[in-house]
Amino acid sequence: MSGALVAFWPRRLLDFVLPPRCPACDAMLPASWDRMLCAACAGQIRPAPRIDAPVPLRRHHAAFIYGPVARDLIFGLKYGDRTELARFLAGEMRKAAPDLLAANDLLVPVPLHFSRMWRRRYNQSALLARVLSKGGESPIYAPGLLRRLRSTTPLARLSAEERKTVVSGAIGVPARQVEQVRGRCVLLVDDVLTTGATAGDCARALLAAGARSVDLLTVARAGGESEEFEEGMRV
Repeated sequence: MSGALVAFWPRRLLDFVLPPRCPACDAMLPASWDRMLCAACAGQIRPAPRIDAPVPLRRHHAAFIYGPVARDLIFGLKYGDRTELARFLAGEMRKAAPDLLAANDLLVPVPLHFSRMWRRRYNQSALLARVLSKGGESPIYAPGLLRRLRSTTPLARLSAEERKTVVSGAIGVPARQVEQVRGRCVLLVDDVLTTGATAGDCARALLAAGARSVDLLTVARAGGESEEFEEGMRV
């Protein structure tokens, strides 16, 4: 009996005992289903078009437009301890922007302040970046190159200009890490881009430390009615 056939039966037994469910809506998936999302959720999720990145980022791309299904997936990873979703979401990010992964030297997640890390126990952006670093010609995973210098208030109800003021100078590159940044092309990783205040502050810190360029890759990009997404709950 082939190894593939031997491996097939334990998986089918597990699917029978614990049927797979859609991570966005919790609907039960057919045993023969070969995708992670159910058909209804997959049909609602929208790929993100490529548009200009906010200054000082060189380029930005997202896997999805922020909407109900993308929100449920991101919230599950970010607040629901659904860390297994990082593999699926990072896979969608990889498919959306292979050129960004190929063109950069370092993968740097947007950092959490230690007080939020203590409460949440993990940084969702770091989980995504770590999975992205596993494939082929991926950049080197470098989670310690950015640090939150101070905690900031939630940004959810603030305007774009107010957000910029709140996060300005809140993120920096530790002195001992500057040599790792200098002359490198950096790919910043986060879950959602809304106004770009946090990503912009990260990019300015990396460029001030000598990075050659900073691109951004996210799960989703907010726009229109989805601007209400609280980027600041992480900040």
